[in-house]
Amino acid sequence: MLIPINTDAPLYHFPYATIGLIFINCVCFVATGFALNERLLDWWLLEYGNGINPLEWIPAAFAHASVMHLLGNMFFLWGFGLVVEGKLGWRVFVPVYLALAAGWGAGVDLLTVHRTDNYIARSLGCEDAADFHRKFASGDSELMAQLAESGYLPGFYYYDDEEQPVEEDMDAVEIPLDGEFGDPDDGEPAAAEEAPAEEAADEVVMSELSTKILSILKGRCLGASGVIFALMAISLVWAPKNEMHIVGFLGYRPVSFEVTIMTFSLWYLALNVFELLIMKFQMGSSGLHMVGAVLGFGVGVVFLKKEWVDCEKWDLFAVMSGKYGRFADDNWGLASHGNVTKIYKDVPLPEDEEEVRGRKSKGALSNVNQFIDSGDFLSAADELFTLRIDHPDLCPSAERTKKLALGLLQAHAYDEAEIWLQEFIDRFPDQNVWARIRMAQLLQKRQRPRAALQTLKGISLEGASDQLKALAKKIVTTAKEQVRNGVQDAEPEW
Repeated sequence: MLIPINTDAPLYHFPYATIGLIFINCVCFVATGFALNERLLDWWLLEYGNGINPLEWIPAAFAHASVMHLLGNMFFLWGFGLVVEGKLGWRVFVPVYLALAAGWGAGVDLLTVHRTDNYIARSLGCEDAADFHRKFASGDSELMAQLAESGYLPGFYYYDDEEQPVEEDMDAVEIPLDGEFGDPDDGEPAAAEEAPAEEAADEVVMSELSTKILSILKGRCLGASGVIFALMAISLVWAPKNEMHIVGFLGYRPVSFEVTIMTFSLWYLALNVFELLIMKFQMGSSGLHMVGAVLGFGVGVVFLKKEWVDCEKWDLFAVMSGKYGRFADDNWGLASHGNVTKIYKDVPLPEDEEEVRGRKSKGALSNVNQFIDSGDFLSAADELFTLRIDHPDLCPSAERTKKLALGLLQAHAYDEAEIWLQEFIDRFPDQNVWARIRMAQLLQKRQRPRAALQTLKGISLEGASDQLKALAKKIVTTAKEQVRNGVQDAEPEW
């Protein structure tokens, strides 16, 4: 199993809701008796073929069939919740999550509404549900053989959305597979002659059992994975190029690696589509997952097209078009000031060199500020690089320099980001704590642990956010570990 535990997607919002939802799912697991009490768990199940039941939609997304089922889903909720909540904030993320849960439940209800008692009875060779009850009560050998072959006798099972079998407690009721309840040939009087009241009780038990079997055969589900696949699809639309840190096991070998959200999501979606094809589009775990994925993809596209979320030109459609990040500008090949539509008559006559430089400096910094404010950080860095050839001291304000450095980090333009982080550290010493921590993080990630420790040496974390404090502590611990393991600082690439 491979599970995501972290992402390099920028966290514009702390994941309060994601942590809260994980906690609530754990509380609900306790409330269902740790999935060991079938009567408690029944209240949380989304049952197929019983019409449209809105009251089942959301509870089913908060119940789990085992500890491993819960843990697996919560790891995935953490990984993709970071991405989605990181862009929306908890105030928007919570209603979106609940709406996804309700939408997933509604979709499952609609796709399984045909699985009625009569539908299941006919699939077992009965005329209708009443005929099924009659044959079951009479111990019809053909029907009993089908049920036994399906694994529903002598115990009964249901499957949740992770295909975790949970055995029903039938109180050790023995069900004859053939013949009548009483056998005159065994030397005992028939049950009907000996105890009419007991026979009536048996009939009630058999009626309850046959009703229970039909309910189980129709199918029911639970688990958060449908909503999590919706979050996965949203992450695919909003941040396909961001990476996730994955841990797990391949066979018995532990693995840890980073992979883009696009690669990770498409891999899981492809596996579920393949399983869905094998199952001939029956509503198994793959079907439940794909209902969530289709729903999430639609929600992600709507938020993107309505501009309710800012993906800064790194969304799926920008990536697929090839115009994302620095390539989003039509003139990226000529730098942001290039224009292929100019012809010779448009070229101005020579002017005084100092006047031209002064006008260029003022106008170019204005362009840089516009690029930064609009989120086009790569174009801003290109413009500044050209501008500083003639004006080495030119620099945006502290606020814009910070925004530029963080934007370059997000765009994985690490060489440029390192330059502007250092610029901020040198120019604004009274407010550079965040820059020193981010610089140390970048240095440590680029196999320069001693430089990272030197950057953090003597730093005062007073007034820093809890997130920055935790990040600084983590950097120091990791960098020291690298040094102990003999990692030598690599030469800076720029």
